[in-house]
Amino acid sequence: MASFSSWMHQVTAAQQALNDLMQDSTEPAQAASALEHYQQLLASGAEFADNSEPYGVFLREQLDWLQQQIVRIEAQKASAAAELLQLERRKKAKQGYDKNT
Repeated sequence: MASFSSWMHQVTAAQQALNDLMQDSTEPAQAASALEHYQQLLASGAEFADNSEPYGVFLREQLDWLQQQIVRIEAQKASAAAELLQLERRKKAKQGYDKNT
């Protein structure tokens, strides 16, 4: 059984590794694997629930980080969708131009 501080360190390291992967343009499978590892580490911390205040604070920090990542990913998703829409418009405009020339 790992200590609470050791578990926190492991989760933080997994979080940082996941964050690094999400910053890079990596393979989705690699990021999914890192996310699964992070989730497993978080779940393994249930044994520390008796140490409720520090455990709760740490989980709150993790939740805050996850919420920030969701916001960032949603912004990237919206940006990609706008870019795809713009590309589609350009394609239609070019097709119309080519048709009329």
